Amino acid sequence: MKKYFFLLISLAMATMYANAQSLVDFHLSPDGSFITKEGKNYTVVPFEGKNAHQIFQQLCTNVSKLYKNPSKVMSVVDDVSITIRAYDSRITYIKDLIQTYDIGGYYNITFEIKDGRVKVSSPIIDESMTKTINGGIEKDYSRLIKSWTKDGSFKEKFAKQVGYTESNMNTTINDILGSSKSNNDDNW
Repeated sequence: MKKYFFLLISLAMATMYANAQSLVDFHLSPDGSFITKEGKNYTVVPFEGKNAHQIFQQLCTNVSKLYKNPSKVMSVVDDVSITIRAYDSRITYIKDLIQTYDIGGYYNITFEIKDGRVKVSSPIIDESMTKTINGGIEKDYSRLIKSWTKDGSFKEKFAKQVGYTESNMNTTINDILGSSKSNNDDNW
């Protein structure tokens, strides 16, 4: 029991440390959606002293650095919004008695831009998911998340998968916003 308690505390501390530099911190809910601590499905990130065009250009640059073919994953309305629809081969994972399987799928994230701020909608993960190792169809996303819950909350044995899924989506969003990387690339 002590070992599990120590592991849970270590995981919580690592998650808090990883999110310390984050602008966005969505949490996975038992229905599979992502929400903020306040229960909202969006968050507003300030960009002090920047107009919509400057913010738009910065986000587009960050998307170009993050994805191999940004034009295929990004839909834009100039200076107004950016929508990302991309595939992640390891959105989450599952474990059985012998092996761990990566589970991949498509996700959508929308960034609405105004002078001095960006509204980030919570990520939406498509229902259809696949095992990365063989491309076989896995449970639907909502059924997978539901299998991790009991009485409306996550089972303790799935804490790592929940934490990984949250961290994965938050890291992607924060990379697009530019918080996880140094923006001082002027010395090239």
